[in-house]
Amino acid sequence: MFLTQILATIISGIVNYSTAYYLLHTIPNICTAKNPEWRCPLISTFYSASIIWGVIGPGRMFGSSSIYFPLLFAFLFGAILPIPGWILMKTFPQSKWLGYIHIPVLLSGLALVSAAPAGEYPSWFTVGFVLNFIVYRYAHSWWKRYAYLFSAAMSCGVAISALLIFFALENNNIYFPRWWGTGGITGDGCPLASGNFSGNLPRYEL
Repeated sequence: MFLTQILATIISGIVNYSTAYYLLHTIPNICTAKNPEWRCPLISTFYSASIIWGVIGPGRMFGSSSIYFPLLFAFLFGAILPIPGWILMKTFPQSKWLGYIHIPVLLSGLALVSAAPAGEYPSWFTVGFVLNFIVYRYAHSWWKRYAYLFSAAMSCGVAISALLIFFALENNNIYFPRWWGTGGITGDGCPLASGNFSGNLPRYEL
């Protein structure tokens, strides 16, 4: 197991670095608003976080005079929300489904949602619901044996498909049709996603 983890870490590091180096030197305007097909949402998330905590600072961002100051009350709500669930469990111990309500897990799970265009979330929720509710309830033995394998296969399938699509199609200037089902011209269904409060709105051409 240890050797497997070491080899996987070395191989993934080499592949990730090589892929990033290749993309940064071959894709024009990558990770900018000028190239809506390569928006790099996860990188934008880390950049925004570095600006908030490093440049602006928490004092100006969440101070008493900031418009984001009310967000600090979320800590209070987070401390209070588990209490009603605990009271309901004590009041109705025969209701087993109340034991599945775990507020800290539900709230922390939202932080693990990957940065992706909004159009990708319906399929993500659909697969999760089918596997972890329907299959779990009606084919529990199969779920117990193959759920982890299925999850790993889905993750690997996405990565392999992305590589194949890029090298076999996009790298040869072959693109999928742009329509509303694939997020439209910007890929996320929101043409004004790159707009700002200064009134600078993006203009995209088909």
